[in-house]
Amino acid sequence: MMKHRKKLSLILTVGVMWLGGVMASLAEQPDLEKIKHPVKPMLWKIEGKGLKTPSYLFGTIHLSDSRVTSLHPLAEKAFQKSDRFYAEVDMSPANMVGMVKMLMRGDGRSLKDILGEDLYRRLEVEIKAISPLLDVKPFDAFKVWAVAVMLPQLGDQLKGGKALDVQLWERAKAKGKGCFALETPQQQIGGMDGLTVQEQKTILKVTIDEVAKARKENRRSYEELFNAYLVGDIEQLAAKLKEGMLMGDEIDDDLRARVNEAFLFKRNRGMAKVIAASLEKHPEKVQFFAAGSAHYLGEKNVRHYLKQAGYRIEPVQ
Repeated sequence: MMKHRKKLSLILTVGVMWLGGVMASLAEQPDLEKIKHPVKPMLWKIEGKGLKTPSYLFGTIHLSDSRVTSLHPLAEKAFQKSDRFYAEVDMSPANMVGMVKMLMRGDGRSLKDILGEDLYRRLEVEIKAISPLLDVKPFDAFKVWAVAVMLPQLGDQLKGGKALDVQLWERAKAKGKGCFALETPQQQIGGMDGLTVQEQKTILKVTIDEVAKARKENRRSYEELFNAYLVGDIEQLAAKLKEGMLMGDEIDDDLRARVNEAFLFKRNRGMAKVIAASLEKHPEKVQFFAAGSAHYLGEKNVRHYLKQAGYRIEPVQ
């Protein structure tokens, strides 16, 4: 009888501890609709290899939501004390206009002719669902892969706000910081031009499938990614980014590998070289390197190459 009582007592104790842990975990979950800035920053400190002061890697998300454009206090502090600011590309208005031109086809064909009736109509349905006042005509001259990239974030862009990266560039300019680019526009988007039209159509179809599914489930297609960024959960965000890189079953392994190499891995190597060169040239400066979080997470990321170059990279959380 005593053995049974001890066993029951142990079970109850473990049960209470488990329930307490669950309740504590639930209590710690923030209301993401009410927060003013990310719960934790996507921020890493760079030290070592002769640096006289730390510099920082900051992972952005290319959205204008005020909950991400208002930096976490730790990220804000690092940004404020920085002397030099880097974005992915030069965010000046003139350069942005030039980049838009790089997204255009210029072949004189209509998007409908390229996509075919069915895919064109499906695209039109999703654009109308985002805004009844909008139709597919403004996208007619864009490259097919560019339409696929723009579609998931179209609703956010229509709100008229400036994305986090643009706001950081403008703030850095206003404060008199040196503003520089981690890559050229050609390095950022030129790799996608190597895809065939059929491959671009496949990517657009997969994108439309995901956007349509999210719409039917009353969520944004990037909702889970966005929430992981707001929470500041590095592992969850990395997992969601990796999931996005798989791009669905309709994408074969060869195409998936070439897209990831062109749009991510090759760019990561280039960014890491620029960062390392700037750190070596200005070891006394506090430098703030802002790029999409995908470039700092997952395999073959920028942090990996900087560590290979001899720098210590630690999260600031």
